Parts: sequence; C-alpha cells; structure tokens
Amino acid sequence: FSPQPVVHLLNSGALDTSGTGTVTVSCTGLQGTLTAAMSGGVATFSNLKIDTAGTYSLSFSYSSYTTAANVVVSVGPAHSLALTQQPTGAAAGQLLATQPVLRVQDAGQNLVSS
Repeated sequence: FSPQPVVHLLNSGALDTSGTGTVTVSCTGLQGTLTAAMSGGVATFSNLKIDTAGTYSLSFSYSSYTTAANVVVSVGPAHSLALTQQPTGAAAGQLLATQPVLRVQDAGQNLVSS
C-alpha cells in the first residue's frame, strides 16, 4: 500500500531526534519487512503489503511505546480470471448442463466487481 508508514518519536509534541533503534509493526495478514530502523527519531517502512481488502489496525512498537493506525485496503484493478465453477454435461450441439463461472480478481485475489 502507498504511502508506506513513517513513525516519528515525539517528546512534548516535538520530534525527538535522539531516537534510535528498531520499530516493529504487527497486523494480521501483514507481509513484508515488519521492522524499520529509527534514525534521528524517524523510522520509515518500505515494503509492507496486505493482499485482502478490508480495514486493518497496524500496531507499532518502539522500546516501551506503542501506537496504532487504521488502514483501509481497497480492491485493486483487474489482474486475472479464476474459474469458480467447472462446466459439466457437454453433449454435441447442446448447452452445457452446468455453465462455467468466472471471477475477475485483483492481484490479491479479491473480487473485482466493476
């Protein structure tokens, strides 16, 4: 997803540039590098992704501090077709007894409805 999360260490509302170490992010379904190095009070994540559309809560932790942020993952553009029902009952010159059903999916295999 874009933009990727950036975590700032604040002290009384101002950036604490002495912050160094590792920030960790966690969330069900989250993939990628789940840690980012903090330098000058800032940690930038670069390759996080979630494949399934929905609303998620990302939990960030650094030292004894934690915070959370919600992210909404939307269905992406059409990427592939999936056959969800196999055709059956084929006879020459006749309609199939069971018609095939296709599903248009995004790269995360979410249904693309339009």
